[in-house]
Amino acid sequence: MGTGNWSACKAWSPDPGNVALARQFVALQLLSRGLSSGVTDVQLVTSELATNAVRHAGGSFVVRIQRLEDTLVLGVSDSSALVPTMARTARLAPSGRGLHIVDQLSSEWGVTLERTGKSVWASFSVQPRAAAFRRGG
Repeated sequence: MGTGNWSACKAWSPDPGNVALARQFVALQLLSRGLSSGVTDVQLVTSELATNAVRHAGGSFVVRIQRLEDTLVLGVSDSSALVPTMARTARLAPSGRGLHIVDQLSSEWGVTLERTGKSVWASFSVQPRAAAFRRGG
């Protein structure tokens, strides 16, 4: 239950069922470090980013979760260099709102191009004392 810096990562094949495993992995990392508040938001963002990787990249994906001081950073890397953009989606459309959800639940998010693809990341503020997450504005 330390509050120091840490990181963990794991890779999965592009099977849609692995999105649930990625959510579980993130929850386990947070809960094992005493970061229970905000787990649901981070899991939902994990689900959205991992689903995008499975649907659009076609290869394996890697989930990385790390704490850097009072910030939690979640990243999902895949082999595609295509940069995702927020879609203009009708309110009742069955898909296309994933990045809107990421934008609402995280303090900030972005894309980092890598040598072998990209990483889509989202950050969350962590309150030092209570280890609760704060949403950005």
